[in-house]
Amino acid sequence: MDHYSIIISILFIAIIISIMCLELRYIWKLRIDPKIAPIKNKSYTKLTTFKAVAESLRSQGHDTTEIDVLLFRAENAHGMRKYDECLGLINRIKIILAMNPE
Repeated sequence: MDHYSIIISILFIAIIISIMCLELRYIWKLRIDPKIAPIKNKSYTKLTTFKAVAESLRSQGHDTTEIDVLLFRAENAHGMRKYDECLGLINRIKIILAMNPE
């Protein structure tokens, strides 16, 4: 092998290692704390459920303005990773729905 082949091989290996390091760094950022994961899943599930309930009520002609505002705030809280706040807003929606049975 001549000198150019060796230099190109070393550069290629260095590029591959750099890419691998960047990928691993990205994957490590995606890992979720095991204590937070159940709360995140619970808030997402409840948020999705109550969005469907609100859509169903809206399609039946009910006024869901207050619920829509709380859902919007809950979605924002969930997006900002404030899962406890999201669950609190969803519980308020649950209370509103329980008080208005029609």
